[in-house]
Formats: sequence, C-alpha cells, structure tokens
Amino acid sequence: MAGRGRAQLSRTFQAFTLCSLYSRRLLVFFLFIPSLFAQSLQVSVDLDTTDGTLGDVFHATWQVQHSPNQAVQFPVLDQRVTTFEILEQNQGVEQENITALQLAVAVYDSVGPHDFPDLKATVISPVDTQVIKLPGFRVEIHSVLTAEDSTFHPIKPIHPVRLPFNWWYIIYGVIAVVTIYLLYRYWPRRIGKNEAGKEKVVVILPEEAHVIALRELNELQRSTLLETGDFKAYYSWLTEIVRRYFENRFLIDALEMTTTEVLLALKNGILGPDRLRDSEELLTQGDLVKFAKFIPTSTQAEAALKLAINLVETTRVQTETTMKKSDVKQQAEVEDIS
Repeated sequence: MAGRGRAQLSRTFQAFTLCSLYSRRLLVFFLFIPSLFAQSLQVSVDLDTTDGTLGDVFHATWQVQHSPNQAVQFPVLDQRVTTFEILEQNQGVEQENITALQLAVAVYDSVGPHDFPDLKATVISPVDTQVIKLPGFRVEIHSVLTAEDSTFHPIKPIHPVRLPFNWWYIIYGVIAVVTIYLLYRYWPRRIGKNEAGKEKVVVILPEEAHVIALRELNELQRSTLLETGDFKAYYSWLTEIVRRYFENRFLIDALEMTTTEVLLALKNGILGPDRLRDSEELLTQGDLVKFAKFIPTSTQAEAALKLAINLVETTRVQTETTMKKSDVKQQAEVEDIS
C-alpha cells in the first residue's frame, strides 16, 4: 500500500511538472508573436538642395523603413501647402522594406526661409495601426536679381517730348457739331403727324373693374363647360373672375389669398352683410367643387353665375354717365399743342 501511494504521488508530480513546462513555453510563444511585428520604424527625409531662387523646383523624398508585413500609407496633399506649390507627388516601394513618398515643390511667394510642415503617415500591420510623423524641411529662397540688378537706370536721359498741335482736329470737330445741329433742326419729321403738322397722341382709358368682370362672365356663360359636365373648370374660371374683380375693384390681393382671407378683407367696411354673404356662398361653393370633389347640378352652376353677375352689378363703381358695355376699349384723341 505504501509503495502504491508513492508511485501515484510521483505520477502526479510528473504531470504537474509537465503542465508547468508547457505553460511557460506557451507564454513565451505569445510574448514572442508581437515582437515579430514590433520592429522599429525608421523615417528619413532627403532634399536635393536647400537653396534656390523663386520658381526653382525642389525634390524631397521621405523614406520609411518597416518590416515586411507592414504597409505605409502617405497623405494625398493639395496643390498648395503653406507657401509651397505641389507640382508632383509619387508614392511607391523602393525596396522590399522601404516605402517612399516623392514630392516636387516650388516657391513663388517671396524670398527668405520657407518651412515645409511635418506630415503624418499611417503604418498598417496585421496586429495594429499606428501614425508616424514625417519631418518637414526648410529651404532658403534667394532673389533672381543680383545686387547690381536691384536698381533700375534709364537707358537714355529723360527729356520732354513735344507733339505738334494739329488744328485739323478742331476744324473736324466744329464741322461735326454744325452738321448734327442742322440735321436735328431742319430734318423733316412728318411721321406720326396730322395735317396741322402736330403729332397725334392716342390715350387709351383704362377699363373699370366691373366692365372686365362682366365681359369675362359673359364669355363663361357662352362656354360649353356645363354641357360637357366639366364643373371643376367651370367653377375655377368663375371664382377667378370674381377674385380678379375684387382685386381690381377693392385693391386687395384676392388672387393670392385664401377664401377666409378674402372674406376678412372684404368685411372691413368694404361690403355690406348681404353682398358679403353672397361672396362667401360663391367662393365656398367653388372651393368645394375644386378641392372637395363636390359635384353640383347644372341648376346650381347657373345660379352661381347669376349670383356673380348680381354681385358685380351691385358693387360696381356708380358714375353719373351710363357707360356702354362693349368689348372695344374707349380711346380719346389728344392733340399735342407743343
């Protein structure tokens, strides 16, 4: 029994020792994997020259040395970075573990030192992504002029130049002025004149609001909209005539107002209660037909037209003389006595 216990204890100790050994090896393996990708990155910038004049082209190259399983992404620059004009930019892999960014830049701004700012690049690996800094550089810009060229000198001494006075310019000017005056004064202007030699001016008197409305209502009455059953077009035309009459007669923006707004405008001392009630009935019935799909009868449509005619007749401007109802505009001839 004692020997069997010692053997079991020995086997247990051996199993524990073997598990500890495998655990240490596994820990070392996981610690070693990131070190495969954590190789140090080396960044360098190379410039062909640091001195130049305005307009000279400088070639700058950034090189990033990295591990084989890493990729470098450089930024895409605008056409202008501070005082530098970007003329050309290229990105590529020069060697197996080196990725480079090449820029061709120029300065057109001013003489003196110019600093190209630091850039940022992204290094992508299977483990992580990190951002690295690409150092900038400084160039010294000199003038394209030498010290002797900084002062300008005249080729010849400055001396006044006297131009001969040409009297023909004055003669030509006088002849032109006299010719224009004679043409304006004595050129015959007979177009548009009557026998007395005076121009005839035709003045067209504006039509009153009720004349326009009654003529349009007469055209609506002669239309075939009721015969064809097109009540929507019929009421649209009818309410438009009435709204235009309100607009011309009472100077309100009835064509752009809603029915409620029109009635509120007419209520302010413009129409009496009876005419206001007729207007509300006419406009409301038109809204029902146009927007609520209400289908009236022909009798109702004819009654609405008669109501509109009565509304115009009772609210028209009352004058002392009776005006003829005609579609022809009245004209008056006025002679110009000047």
